[in-house]
Amino acid sequence: MAGVIFSESSGLNDPLYGKYIHPINKLIRDGAAYNEQRSLLPVLFNIESSEHYGESVQSTTGMGSFKPKAEGGAAPITDMQSGYGKSFTHKEFVNSFFITRPMAMDCNVINLKQRPREFVNSYYETREIFGINLLTGAKASTVTFEGETFDTTCADGQPLFAASHPSKTGNTSSQCNIFSDAFSNTNLALAAAAMQNVKNDNGNVRAVTPDTIIIPNDGALKMAVIASINAKQDPETANNGYNINFGLWNLIILPQWDITGLSTKPWIIMSGEYNKSAIGSVWYDREMLNIISEVDTDTRNLKYNGYARWSAGFVNWRPFMLCGADGAANSLAS
Repeated sequence: MAGVIFSESSGLNDPLYGKYIHPINKLIRDGAAYNEQRSLLPVLFNIESSEHYGESVQSTTGMGSFKPKAEGGAAPITDMQSGYGKSFTHKEFVNSFFITRPMAMDCNVINLKQRPREFVNSYYETREIFGINLLTGAKASTVTFEGETFDTTCADGQPLFAASHPSKTGNTSSQCNIFSDAFSNTNLALAAAAMQNVKNDNGNVRAVTPDTIIIPNDGALKMAVIASINAKQDPETANNGYNINFGLWNLIILPQWDITGLSTKPWIIMSGEYNKSAIGSVWYDREMLNIISEVDTDTRNLKYNGYARWSAGFVNWRPFMLCGADGAANSLAS
């Protein structure tokens, strides 16, 4: 069942509204189920439920390597230390709509169906846009959504996409996951190699396997990406060389990614598997959509009020890489 909670409706006591309450609630539940099936949030974030005011995630640096030893010798003692930590505080999100008494009295069926449908669509659209704005705006340390400021830094204090992610232990130099290079078949291969060479805080290569390309809804960029990941031969040459990017990628297109005014077309690669195992991006649902309906005594209208609480953000930067970034200083070829 979709994650919508209905509180006891005071409208049931009104004979006019009573016959509409259950059909309206069913419309909302059906709309919620449809939107949840279409959502990209489970692909982009690790979604968890929460029972607290906020949540904290503490990473570890990983243990030292196994070492060879002489016969009969003791094993070296190794340990791991606490890595960077990140805290998340849940935010309230609210909305409401009315069904007027004349609308119900006159059996305006179109409006009676349209308003609850649009209400639940608005809730899931808000969640989707919020999550996408966090991800696509994360070359800065904050993004603004509906007038509120939200944190887009990782546990290391740097934005998700940054040129200098520090090591907690100091055992490796700072690392970069933001590059200026426009999309091409060659640059996709270079970006994949760069992600595969990413190291943990102890300086060991993580062998992260990128598997997903995330792009805005730009026609020319879509054509280039689809040609790159679906062609068996290298699309950039005429010598029929094998295309090493063929069959390795999933493609996600984000129409909500606003690239207006950018001098280059950005694109993101992601390792979905490593995002889950390393806790890269997180989303905490503290309270799913909770809906209360009541008859307003002044207007005699039926009011639906929706309330939800969640938080989202980033812990580990390694599962993500931004390329074609406007103003980025580093290049994949360097």
